Amino acid sequence: MGKYIAGFLLLVVVAMSCHDVKIGYLETENAVYVPDSLVVNLEWTVEEYIRWENESDWVSTGIQGVLGTAPITYRVADVKVDGEGDAEAMKAACAINGGGIFTIPFHHEIPKGVYILSIEISNEDYHFVKDDIFRIIVK
Repeated sequence: MGKYIAGFLLLVVVAMSCHDVKIGYLETENAVYVPDSLVVNLEWTVEEYIRWENESDWVSTGIQGVLGTAPITYRVADVKVDGEGDAEAMKAACAINGGGIFTIPFHHEIPKGVYILSIEISNEDYHFVKDDIFRIIVK
């Protein structure tokens, strides 16, 4: 009888200790963009003829070095301006999708400047902010 009571108490202790266990994992120490910048040309150039012809958005590469339990979400946490520019205009226009890919719409109101972006990477139980991880150069 004593073995049953001890076993029951052990089961209760084990069940209670698992109450606050976080689900999954998220590793962002090696998170990086290659290349770590995107150039948005406000004026027509020969190199970007097709973009201007089709009015295509500017799109970055995806983030690398993020490991974790899906779904992993990304959001722009902060925008800084190096010199002249409008951080609020950038934050309003810039989108980031599930692959950590930044998108700037072809039609936007972002003034010229160098913008330094920080992002929040999160899943169900974890979130991390990567400061100053990407630059968008509007010229």
